[in-house]
Amino acid sequence: MVLAHIATIFRRSQVVHASNCLYRLHEVHPGGSSTLSSSDVVPEEIKLRKAAKRLDVRFSDGNKFSFPAELLRVESPSAENERLDAKGLPRVTAGRKFVGILGLEPVGNYAIRIKFDDLHQTGIYTWSFLHELGTHKLSRAKAYIRELRSRGLSREPKRRSKQASQFSSHSHEHNHGHDHAGGPCSGHHHQ
Repeated sequence: MVLAHIATIFRRSQVVHASNCLYRLHEVHPGGSSTLSSSDVVPEEIKLRKAAKRLDVRFSDGNKFSFPAELLRVESPSAENERLDAKGLPRVTAGRKFVGILGLEPVGNYAIRIKFDDLHQTGIYTWSFLHELGTHKLSRAKAYIRELRSRGLSREPKRRSKQASQFSSHSHEHNHGHDHAGGPCSGHHHQ
């Protein structure tokens, strides 16, 4: 039986470690059955493990997935990743082997936005997208690596020139070390 209404409340329940955040998702089934169809699968828990660069998700159907940040980044369901490259081929995001996750942000009661340390934050990861990605994680990762190789690209980040590195450290000094990412679980709270 498909539920007529599922309200999901996304809230930060506790910080497990300074570098980890745990979110528990509480389902409210007003006047309805607790039976879920496959299209109604929702996360019961989302755990961000920043140091490990992983996002762990436990779904209401019992499936548990641990996503590497790199896979989430390169499979980002954003308009940027949907564009075609100069040759008219689907765009491939390379050089994200060491990408990390800065934080998570709820999007309504159906998704999260993931903020990556390469400043990408436009992908909206619906519950069904995350469940499907988790179910096919290995085949999607293999396809990504095959596509990189076929285009002569790499998972490794491009090396920055000495001039770019000097600019970056100079810019950091003027920023006084502040990270303006903000948001839930980012470790930075603006007042």
